[in-house]
Formats: sequence, structure tokens, C-alpha cells
Amino acid sequence: MKAKYQKRVLALCALILPVLTTIGTADAATGSVVGTVFGPGGVTLPGATVTATTDTGPSAMSVVTGDGGEFRIAGLEPGSYTIEARLSGFHTTSANEVLVDEGNFARVQLELPPATFHDTMEVESTSPPNSLEATELRESGARDVGEALSRMSGVWKVRKGGIANDIVVKGYGQDDVTVLIDGARVAGACPNRMDPPAFHLDFAELDRVELAPTGGNMAAQGSLGGLVNVITKKPGSGLHADVSVAAGSWNMLNPSATISYGSDRLAVLGGISNRTSKAYADGSGQLITEQANYTDAVVDADAYDVTSAWTRLYWEPADKHAFNLSYAHQAADDVLYPGLLMDALTDDTDRLVLGYRFSTDGGAFRSLRATAYATQVDHWMVDSLRTSAGSAPRGWSMGTNATTRIIGTSADADVGPVTLGFEA
Repeated sequence: MKAKYQKRVLALCALILPVLTTIGTADAATGSVVGTVFGPGGVTLPGATVTATTDTGPSAMSVVTGDGGEFRIAGLEPGSYTIEARLSGFHTTSANEVLVDEGNFARVQLELPPATFHDTMEVESTSPPNSLEATELRESGARDVGEALSRMSGVWKVRKGGIANDIVVKGYGQDDVTVLIDGARVAGACPNRMDPPAFHLDFAELDRVELAPTGGNMAAQGSLGGLVNVITKKPGSGLHADVSVAAGSWNMLNPSATISYGSDRLAVLGGISNRTSKAYADGSGQLITEQANYTDAVVDADAYDVTSAWTRLYWEPADKHAFNLSYAHQAADDVLYPGLLMDALTDDTDRLVLGYRFSTDGGAFRSLRATAYATQVDHWMVDSLRTSAGSAPRGWSMGTNATTRIIGTSADADVGPVTLGFEA
């Protein structure tokens, strides 16, 4: 029986060996192109189509990038190739004269700039999974990022008022969900999360919001439940202006304006926005302010009044080197929180971010990204609008003036197939 088994193994090896030899010979005679496709701010782009073409070889070969924006085109005859990447909503980018050698691989890194409103865009597919584009956010009817993300599978919102919704991802919430805005962390000042991190920016600032749920690619500490990665707009080339007004139920009004100018090496952007609304009503028509202990004078007051202003500066002193500097200020005045015992009379946020990016055309070391930031939230919450204030001589019986400040830095580098980084 043993001899019979050995004969079968030898016969199988005799059949497989010539096939393996042929495959090995074919691999040695061809080469590959590997790389990553990035979007603005160094965010990887899944679902992009990458094509390799040459004037002397066979017809073009195409692949689609994976979850981390990576791709590999194998079986290429030695020679010079043009590698082109395209994705709906972005300008097509290509790398020319990419040399492919026998038995080796050439490494390419492609960055796709976003298509602006004055460009012609051809929509062929939906957004990559677990992401929301700026147009989707504006058209969603949501009042903030937390409410917009709650429309995605596995995400819920925690509502305490007409705005400032907190985020829960697959049962994880609060400090188990990390929120980054251009790589910077913002900590709300209220211990009861009256002002969660995702509240401290305006829709008009955003280019894209990406969600990496549990088990995903979470390149930030503290992400037990997931990572909400917010990417703000980058100015395009030339002069552009974007003015919009959104209106909705309960007298919601959100006018905003953004203007930008960009050249080959330098680009600037500035914007301003205001969001106001009356208190919303439930299905029976009862106002939320009528269901809490507000005084009669407050029942028909504004639910929130939030003004934001921001500016961005981008500078490329040399090829493959890029710096960006941004500052944003948000003033949230008289925000009502019927789900809590106090309201925010002021809630001011400052966010300063400095970033740097270096990229190469090939080799083991592919790119380096570094960010330094300082954020601050100054929050005065009080019960002066509630019946609980009574006849207190100060006009309130409960009050908290809380401030949070974060100074941080992070860096990561792509070395071969591994990303290495640190955060402090």
C-alpha cells in the first residue's frame, strides 16, 4: 500500500514539474508594476482603475486598486510603460516612461487631484465603501457630521439637541471612536460629550469623510471602535469661488462661501459659514424645548447659531515635497441641549494644523507624511435658560467653564509593503 502511494506521488510530481518550470520561465521573462493611488492629503483611493500601456508591446493591461489603494500589474514584457490612474470625481493622472525589467518590479505612486465644480465630471460608480463625499454631505439634509455618518451601515447617532450628534460605530462610542481632522485631534470640553469632536467643523470645509470600522485600516491610536478620518478641501489651480445656501425644516439656514486661488507651487483658500435653526418638533408637533425644563421665554428660541471661518495654505517648494498650513475657528453660541441639564452659551474652537508630505518615484522607501497640530475648545455651559436656575442671584444654579487643549504630532512612512509611524 505504501509503495502504491509513493508511485502516485511520483507520477503527480512528474506532471506538475513541467508546468512549474514553464511558469517560472514565464515570470523570469516578464516584470511587474506595483504601487499605490492616493487622493488629497495622502488618503489612499480604493476602486481606482490603473492601466499600463506601451507603444511597442501588446494591448493595455488594467487592474483595480484594493482597499488600501494598492495595485499590481504582472506579466509585463520588458520595456517603457505609461501607467495611468483614473477614478470618478478625480482628474486622471499618469506616470510616463516607467521602466520594467525581467524578473523585477517597478514601483509607482500616483496622486489624483479632485475634480472641481468647473470641470466636466463623468459619474460611473458610487463612492468607495465607508466614505462620504462633500456633495453627499450637503445633500443629505444632516445638520452635522455625526448625523450624516449615521446613514451608513453600522453607525448610529446620539442626539442631545438640534446639532452636535455623537457617533457610535458597531456598539463602540465616545473615546473608543477616534476622530481626526486633517490628522489633528479635537477634544470636546464637556464631560457629558455635549460637544463631541466631530461637531467642531463645518460641512463647507469638507472634501471627504472616511470611516474605518473595527478591524479596518486604523492608523491612529485609541481606535478600538473605529476611525473617522475627515479630509478638508484643497484649493485647485486658478481662481475659484463657491457660494451656497442650504435651507431645511424648522427654519434651518446654512449659507457658506469659499474662495481659492492656486498656481503650480502655491495655493490659498478661505471660507466662512453660518448655521442656524429653530428647535425641531417630534411627530406629534411638540417642540423639543417643550419637553424639557426650559422657561417660557426660551421655548421658541433658536436651537443653535454656529459661525465658522477657515483658511488653508499649500506650498510645493520642489517636486515631491509639499507643505500645508491651515487654521479654523468655530463659534457656537446659544446651542440648546434638551437631552442634558445645561446648554452652551459659548463653545469656541481653534484648530491649527501643519503638514508635510514627501513622495518618491520608486524604491523601497515610497513616501513620508508628518503632521503637527494644536487645538483648543473653550466651552461655557450653564442652566440659565432652565427653570432649575430659579431665583439664583447669578442667574444660574449650575455652570461649568471647561477648556481642552491638545498639542500633537504624528508621522508615518511607507517602506516596502509596510507602513511605519508614531504619534505623540
